[in-house]
Amino acid sequence: MANKHKGEVEFEAEGKKYTLRFSADAICNLEDKFDKPLAELGNIFGDPKRLRMSTVRGAFEIALRDKHPDIDDTAMTAIFRSLTVPDAVSLVVRAFTTSFGADMEAEGNANPQQPGKPDAGSSPAS
Repeated sequence: MANKHKGEVEFEAEGKKYTLRFSADAICNLEDKFDKPLAELGNIFGDPKRLRMSTVRGAFEIALRDKHPDIDDTAMTAIFRSLTVPDAVSLVVRAFTTSFGADMEAEGNANPQQPGKPDAGSSPAS
């Protein structure tokens, strides 16, 4: 079961359950992959006009491998392809947002909380 306090988001694909997670290490990998600071990544994930599917796919891979490090490239591609575009975007944005303590489903918020600006009393999960 996914632990939302650790920024985990569970989903099902290809008949199996998986978990996306952006730990502190995964966030470092995300910054390195896209050569962007955390605040800029937060702005990109929070603005559908700036978000590219290649960014979603790259972030999905990092978040999935953070929890499932043994998944090979073939399985990764199959899992990603099995998702609809809206589901893939939603999963990645929710995982990214949840990693900073914001629960989009509970708050009804379509835009993720910007990194570095957590809600009062919350702290980033790792």
